[in-house]
Amino acid sequence: MSNESAAREVKNEVHSWAEEKTKGLMKGFLPPTSKLKGPLFFANALYFKAAWLDQFVASSTRDEDFHLLDGKTIRAPFMTQIEKSMKRCGSFEDFKVIRLNYNAGRCYSNNFPRFCMDIILPERKNGLQDLLEIFNSDTKLLLQDFKLEDMLVTEIWIPKWKFSYGFDTVKLMEKLGLTLLFNYKLADFTETIHSPLGKQLFIDKMFQKSCIEVDEEGTEGASVSGGLGFGGRSMYYQPPGVEFVADHPFMFIIREEVSGAVIFTGAVLNPLFA
Repeated sequence: MSNESAAREVKNEVHSWAEEKTKGLMKGFLPPTSKLKGPLFFANALYFKAAWLDQFVASSTRDEDFHLLDGKTIRAPFMTQIEKSMKRCGSFEDFKVIRLNYNAGRCYSNNFPRFCMDIILPERKNGLQDLLEIFNSDTKLLLQDFKLEDMLVTEIWIPKWKFSYGFDTVKLMEKLGLTLLFNYKLADFTETIHSPLGKQLFIDKMFQKSCIEVDEEGTEGASVSGGLGFGGRSMYYQPPGVEFVADHPFMFIIREEVSGAVIFTGAVLNPLFA
């Protein structure tokens, strides 16, 4: 950028682009302290909005106890389904899972709902850290489907939540083995921009910001990224007529069933934290 005025203009354009692509859900994508100094800015956006296949009734939502990791208890609005219904569920050694389907298309092969959210609830109220370590130790676990079974669920209690999170992803990408893009000596963007200038470019900073909102109707989520110039865990028997009460910190995964692609993943530590 030739001057600060031009840099501010480009930053505003990036924010407008991100807000448009995410239907207004993502505002202020770049950190306030970020400075656009390079000749190029790369960005992409992901927007997801879908209604539950079995929606929660808003009039049934009520405040219940949610147990935080520090031992404190807060009151949070819980969505509930108290009508008996068949859900894909599973109980494992350290956690249990329930799958909530979205009304957003069907798989061609088996006519199952195409998109779903898996809620992964630790057995212990303070067991989230151990659960995260299991998945962080092998990121391939996120791509594997749980061996769930159709079970009769008598009650479902899940808190509503909405939050956003942003961070610099360079170190994470390097940890995953993607290092050439950030090396000013080895990076080569010639085929990307179709110009000899590509040999002079490398990515100095890369940001990602995600936000998600889950309520009685469904889920709305967005993720924007920008770059600057279980197998082996056995299931045990679970009796019919189970309850699923997510009253302490848990993980969630939103996936597309045909490809198995993970669209969003995260953890809810405090449903009131926005």
